[in-house]
Amino acid sequence: MDLPKAIIFDLDGTLIHSAPDLHAAINVTLAALGRAALELPVVVSFIGNGVEKLVERSLTATGGYDAALRAQALEIFLEAYGQNMTTLTRPYCGVVAALGAFQQAGIALGVCTNKPIQPARDICERLGLSRFFKVISGAQDGLAKKPDPCAAFALHQ
Repeated sequence: MDLPKAIIFDLDGTLIHSAPDLHAAINVTLAALGRAALELPVVVSFIGNGVEKLVERSLTATGGYDAALRAQALEIFLEAYGQNMTTLTRPYCGVVAALGAFQQAGIALGVCTNKPIQPARDICERLGLSRFFKVISGAQDGLAKKPDPCAAFALHQ
């Protein structure tokens, strides 16, 4: 069997369990806005399509929003998440061993995530995962998010 030349992984929910830290940051955001906290399963159901959608869905669930409130909430969220993004986040069991085995086999590895690019890189660094990846690509202004293929094409940078 021929081995692949490269494997591109998603980050959240694939390599790492980050939902508890995302949950904590969204509840910090909601508290700062005078809104009720959300339970972890609710926040998990809101994850996908980037942090902007997580914030929007959380605001909708707790009373709605307009563009100004969304922008304010996103700023609060990014600050809270940036300070604590690896407090509870961990690689899933077996991920480090699997990445090491792929690397030993000469397979190039990359990450393509809807998480903003700098937090994605910071998390991989803090969790000791950066050493496995040739490229870590995250959400960037002006670039469509997954599942749009443009996100994967940005990996060459």
